[in-house]
Order: sequence, then structure tokens, then C-alpha cells
Amino acid sequence: MGRQIATREADELILKVMYLREVDGLINARIAERLGMSKGTVAGIVYRFENTDIGPCQCVKRCNQDGGMRPGWWRRRG
Repeated sequence: MGRQIATREADELILKVMYLREVDGLINARIAERLGMSKGTVAGIVYRFENTDIGPCQCVKRCNQDGGMRPGWWRRRG
């Protein structure tokens, strides 16, 4: 099985799923309903996110480290 190439769309989907789970407190079934996908797909996204070692933060600016970004920051464009 090959490694998938990350895309902006894939990143945004992961962020939406984790936001709905962690901030809004929704369970996988409710997230799946809201995003129009299966519960298994949501479970897979959560599992991969929680079990991927992304290493320590490489951010230099303090405002980008450890919760410095407010909820929904990824919604801003431009």
C-alpha cells in the first residue's frame, strides 16, 4: 500500500472532522451525517490522525504554537 499525497482538501477534511469531534463534541456518527460520509470513514480519519507521529512543532512564532490559533482559524482565506 503506497503513501498518499497530502492535499489541501484532505487537510481541510481532517481539520473539520477533528474540530467537530474535539470542539463541538460530536460522535463519529453525527460527524458522518453532517459531512455526508460513512461512520467508518470518520473513524478512519480520527484513527490515522491520532496515531500519526507528526513530530514536534516546527513553528517559530509563539502565536503559532500550542493553542495560539483560535478555533476555526483554517476558515480564513487569503
